[in-house]
Amino acid sequence: VDRSHPFWAICEEFSEAQIAPTAGRSLALREAYLLSRGRRLWIHRIEEGVLPFFFAQADLEVAENRAQLIIATRRLADSRFRVPVRDLGLTYGRHRFGQILQAIVRSLFGLSVTDTHSGVCVLTRKLAHLTFAAQRSRTSWFELEALLVAQAHQMRVREQAVTVRIEREKEASRVFSEALAVFSQLWVILRA
Repeated sequence: VDRSHPFWAICEEFSEAQIAPTAGRSLALREAYLLSRGRRLWIHRIEEGVLPFFFAQADLEVAENRAQLIIATRRLADSRFRVPVRDLGLTYGRHRFGQILQAIVRSLFGLSVTDTHSGVCVLTRKLAHLTFAAQRSRTSWFELEALLVAQAHQMRVREQAVTVRIEREKEASRVFSEALAVFSQLWVILRA
């Protein structure tokens, strides 16, 4: 690994919290937040394959107060995918399904962002604190709840194109079961 990229210098300043998400991803994030001491939080869902260099630019923008939340967005024109040819069909299907889901979520909550739950973001400690205080979902909707809190508090949100490397795409059955879980959690957030 070439460690000359500025990303690695930034990483030296951060500590990593690895929490087993036995009670749900959002609760694991809350536990990691409580263990953290920094002014900015990096959230990286490894399985999404976003290359880590996203964090170098996003962290700089949050540190300079240009935004309180930077979302890694796979759906922008400048985003790139590195996918094995054998998985192109699955990846394309998942992408199309994601576009439909994103449209539903954006219309339900009046959001203007392209990706409401990429699993990868950088945010201020203040926004994290406000989000965890209002949190309703126990699973993977932390980013959506952070977006809603940022919108309510008129905080700046920005999306950043990313490069995604997918070693092996999720099977269609897993995507379908995750979709069912997504819609049940949307109901929880809507009721709050």
